[in-house]
Amino acid sequence: MPENDLATIFESDYVKVVGLGKGGPKAICTFTSHKKPEGHFTKGYGETLFQGMDITSVFFISSHNHWWQCPEMQDALSAARSFLSQNDVSEVLTHGASMGGFAAIQFAEDLGAQRVLAIAPQADIWDLEADTRWRQEAQAFPRIFPPKLINREKTDVTVLLDLFDEKDALQASHLGDVNMVPVRHCGHRIVPYLQEIGALKPIVLSFVNPKSAHDIPDLIRSHTLKRRRFSSTYMSHLLTNLIRRRKNKIASSVLELMDGSQALDIRSIETCDYISFSRSIAHLRDFAKLNELVLMILEGRGRIAEHIQKDVAVSLRQRKCDLHAEILERVT
Repeated sequence: MPENDLATIFESDYVKVVGLGKGGPKAICTFTSHKKPEGHFTKGYGETLFQGMDITSVFFISSHNHWWQCPEMQDALSAARSFLSQNDVSEVLTHGASMGGFAAIQFAEDLGAQRVLAIAPQADIWDLEADTRWRQEAQAFPRIFPPKLINREKTDVTVLLDLFDEKDALQASHLGDVNMVPVRHCGHRIVPYLQEIGALKPIVLSFVNPKSAHDIPDLIRSHTLKRRRFSSTYMSHLLTNLIRRRKNKIASSVLELMDGSQALDIRSIETCDYISFSRSIAHLRDFAKLNELVLMILEGRGRIAEHIQKDVAVSLRQRKCDLHAEILERVT
């Protein structure tokens, strides 16, 4: 097979597996992540990157958000093992994010993987009642494959996770004995954040060809310190976490650093925390920035418009500030 020529080694209505043989002793198997209902994967996770590397690759591509709970997965895994054997592979790695991270851990033993890199993976979407994000899909695709307990003697699992995200932290607590690498202030959106700070590719390359056990934590730390200020994911989640913890003075300073492209992630903030923060920022002199905040709050939480009117809009009017017409219209 010509170099960089992908071959379909398995295909069904739910799963497609493509392989790229490079002849070396090492191979990586990746799994696509959760996708939007209207989305459609045409490439494997990390396909472009690994095509340019000297490593045999196997890409599991999902057609639905089925969490890999489909009977043909056994045949797909068997086809992948045969492909790896034909290419004389002696070391197997698995990798994925979110739903793909779940699969990278779940099927590591089936693929004979020695190492796993999972980004914001789930342990269980079926029985953890406190995490309802994927409840509809859990009902549509009941669990077929029982959870796999990690055997550290056979498989080394590295998990990248934002422990400030309560639901992801809950999932992580059920993963077992894994190497947990914290990635702060990005929630479940770790992949977009790592892309924004330029760390995703170096991390994956380090996983494939590690020099030391500290490579990945050091890469995250160095890129975060240099680039976090320019990441909309980081800044919005940092502001969100500060508001939730009632660190209003620090939050107002972060708000002033944010530019218009960095939207506030408000889904996990309680109304009472919004009110507290809105009261605390009336002193800001940058009223354009305050206007942006008010708009973001109103767009996400219509039920607190009344409080915003009382605690922010009215206060600013008393100071005879020139509020944006759209804000005036929406809070009155």
